[in-house]
Amino acid sequence: KGGNITGDNKTIKVKLPEFATPLPFKPRQGKKILCKGKWLEKYFTEEKVSTRKVSMTLKLYPDNRFYFKNSLTDGGTPYLAFFEGSYTRKGQSLTLHHCLKYTWQEGIRERPTLEAVNKFTKLGFGDRDVTLAGQVP
Repeated sequence: KGGNITGDNKTIKVKLPEFATPLPFKPRQGKKILCKGKWLEKYFTEEKVSTRKVSMTLKLYPDNRFYFKNSLTDGGTPYLAFFEGSYTRKGQSLTLHHCLKYTWQEGIRERPTLEAVNKFTKLGFGDRDVTLAGQVP
């Protein structure tokens, strides 16, 4: 009673019933929950971390929503983490408000694990707005 939650980075984990996701829900096939329509901008990178390749894709949509995919694809069982939420752009700064996270691992889970999240990520645009810099989940 009367309690407050403080801080920007809180996670609420909930178990959603199967009817809460679009069916058939296959994250690797580009299915999204919050983002609809054609994306406006796309940013992509690949990095080698230890023995695995990490790929990251960020897509910005016209309704100020974003879709972020982080995947580990070689050197073991493929693992994917997806984030959806809203974004705000002010000058050379982009703030992502992560609202939903879902993860999927090939051969282990047929349905993704869904989480409601409340996290913020700040990114900065580089030269000619073709690069982004910052730390992502």
